[in-house]
Formats: sequence, C-alpha cells, structure tokens
Amino acid sequence: TYLTGLYMFVKILYCVNIICQFFILNAFMGHGFYSAYGLEVLDGLANNWEIKESYRFPRVTLCDFDIRQLQNLQRWTVQCVLPINLFNEKIFIFLWFWFVVVAVVTLGNFLFWIWRVIIKHNRVAYIKKFLKVRDQLLGEDDKKVCRQFADQYLRDDGLFVLRIVARNTNAILLTDLVLNLWGIYKEKPFVKKALSDDYGETHA
Repeated sequence: TYLTGLYMFVKILYCVNIICQFFILNAFMGHGFYSAYGLEVLDGLANNWEIKESYRFPRVTLCDFDIRQLQNLQRWTVQCVLPINLFNEKIFIFLWFWFVVVAVVTLGNFLFWIWRVIIKHNRVAYIKKFLKVRDQLLGEDDKKVCRQFADQYLRDDGLFVLRIVARNTNAILLTDLVLNLWGIYKEKPFVKKALSDDYGETHA
C-alpha cells in the first residue's frame, strides 16, 4: 500500500494547505482568525445593507505632507481618498469564496478516494466490470478467483494504478490491461490447481 498511502498523504497536504490559506485570509480580512468575512458579506447583501468599510482597505484616510513656504517647513494633514482599495477589497472577497470552493472540492475528492481505498466490495466490483465486458467470468469459480485477484494479487497499489490509468486513458486500453493481468494471474500454478480442483468437485 505504499503508492496508495503516499497518494493519500499528498491529498491530506492539499487539504491542510487550502484550509490554512483560508484561515489566514480570514484573519487578514476579518476581525480575528476565526471570523467568517465572506459570511458577513453575504449577510449584508441579503439584508440590503451596505458592505462595511474594511479597516484593512480604508477608502478614506488622513495624509501628512510637508510644504515649504519662505524657508518655513509646514506640515499639513488632509483627507485623502483611496479608490484603489475599493477594487482591492472586491478582489479579496472573490479570493475568500474561491478558497471556499477549492476547499470543498479538495475535501470531497479526499473523502471519495478514502471510500475507494477502504471499501473492498468496491474494488472487486471495479475489476469485475472489465472482465464481464470480455466474458471472462463464466461461473462461480471465476468469480471467486476474481475476488482473490483483486484482494491478493492487485491489492491496494495495483488497483490504485489502474484507477490512475483510467483517468488518463480510455476504457478500451484499461480493459486490455486488466485482461492481460487476469491472464497472467490465471496462469499461476496455484490458481490453475484451485480452478481444476473446483471444476473436478463440480463435475464429480
């Protein structure tokens, strides 16, 4: 299960990465590490409130500058408008919701792969699907061997590689690959013996 475990570890890192980015953005945009800035925006839009001015992106501030008049340096403080912050705030609001979407998709994909790896019935059914296409499961003996083929021969890493191949090629190529592996497995002496014994008991 080395390949499968390594792949799932990478998936976990993806989940941790997007969750950390989400909370860091929350801390930057809101009033604390756990504040939900995007939910505040949605609540304001739903109630026809004007979005509150963010202290991170002030639209109006005070500017200090010096003016020299007749060798005297005078400091002036005036009110300045920062229209660029209006766009900056909208960009970060978009990023907040984008991180939410990415987090949901990433977590959903991680749970989907956990389900694929853990459920044994799902693994056997996945192999049977390709063998039935070429009429390789002719009786109960073949179905029994198919279960052993998936659980003992291919195991987690073999099925994982087949699923990755399926995502990057077509069903025809994957079917041929499964059939070749199936043929190699059935040629093994202990499999031949098991099939011949079962066949003999059936016709005894």
